[in-house]
Amino acid sequence: MSRRLLTVWGVRLWFGALLLFGSDVLIWTDPLALSIVDWLGRGFVCTLIAALLLDLAVRFRIRDIYDSMALIAIGALLIGLLIAPDFAHADFPRTLLTRVLGAYGLTALEMFGLMLVLCRVVDRRTQRLILPVAAWNGFYLGVWLRWMPVFNPQVAPLVPLEQALLLTGGVFALSVGLWWGLRRPLRQLHPIDLRLPGVPFLLLIAALIALSLPVLASGALTTGPLVASLLLIGVSYAVLYFRRSPRDPMLLDAYLPAAPTNGLWLIGIAGAFLAACLFAYSLPLAGSEQINQLWLMEVGFGAVGALWYPLVAAVLAFRAVDEQMRRSEL
Repeated sequence: MSRRLLTVWGVRLWFGALLLFGSDVLIWTDPLALSIVDWLGRGFVCTLIAALLLDLAVRFRIRDIYDSMALIAIGALLIGLLIAPDFAHADFPRTLLTRVLGAYGLTALEMFGLMLVLCRVVDRRTQRLILPVAAWNGFYLGVWLRWMPVFNPQVAPLVPLEQALLLTGGVFALSVGLWWGLRRPLRQLHPIDLRLPGVPFLLLIAALIALSLPVLASGALTTGPLVASLLLIGVSYAVLYFRRSPRDPMLLDAYLPAAPTNGLWLIGIAGAFLAACLFAYSLPLAGSEQINQLWLMEVGFGAVGALWYPLVAAVLAFRAVDEQMRRSEL
């Protein structure tokens, strides 16, 4: 196996580890109960999803955050189908918005952004956003760990804070370790390297379909969530297909070949995350049993999920009209 191919699969594995961190740690649903086999299985699925997303990012030459939202929605929907369908679709269709597009979608988008930032910090605005985003995620996790076992213990049972933080740090350290090992090879990697040839791409799709069969056979996934998720995946694919442009530079061109930093600023990210998590965990319940900080988090995820596709559609439609007007076609 060539060194370049090892690097490409290393990047897919790295992005898969980040997706695993987002879906199983930041969206805490008792990952401490998972066995090593469970973790390996979930990591394998996340790596396949990562390979698909990176391929589509290059295949359709995504250009900005709105293209990225259409792309990441595919990943979130697949995570909801293959990783934790009993959690993701526990109260369909509400949880399709709150948990799949809202929670999984937002965390996967953050992990995609973190991967790009670790490849290359392109501007100061990005640097200024890193710590607040890390703190927000830490605050969310602290609220979830403290209050979800109180109001919804079947989703996230009570666990010792030290064990939760140890697992969180371990999975994040795995992701950072993979990045550290790829720092030199990433300097020679080009976006086109992440695109799969025809036959491997079809094999990847076949593998994802095959992985869905045991989930369907177990009864963890019913017809409604499956059909709705496949329809939304089709919508996202159509958006990417019709948005592709051979002329415009794609998003990954700004990040690959990479120019990774020394990684010391990761200490600041970890510190902001940990401090916000401990602060949120120590806060007493604000408000009532119906309206409190956990409720606000859930409402926020619901708003993100409900606005995900309308926002993408509105922005892309406005840009298309603006472009036609500039060409005097309207």
